[in-house]
Amino acid sequence: MVCQDYQIYPVSVRDNVSINGPIADADIIDAIQKVGLADRINDINIAIGKEINDKGLVLSGGERQRLALARVAANKFSVVILDEPTSALDALTERNINQLILNDVV
Repeated sequence: MVCQDYQIYPVSVRDNVSINGPIADADIIDAIQKVGLADRINDINIAIGKEINDKGLVLSGGERQRLALARVAANKFSVVILDEPTSALDALTERNINQLILNDVV
């Protein structure tokens, strides 16, 4: 489920995406690429935020929302509930994410 009030944790990208259970690194990287974060995230071991690690990656609201969507893409759930999952995204990124949703990728 991805809502407007999703939660991103101050842990690694890998841990944020695989919060529901183990996921292969290749699937995490693929999901990061699908949601358009590959230009910002090139290491899935990097921490999100600076709460725990001062070298952590600070993401914008839209980037954090895309990371939440990467959870869905990487986990390949049979049922997904989306409640305004693109509310913090610009129009072009929103169009790209909507296309992924329509193609059953997210």
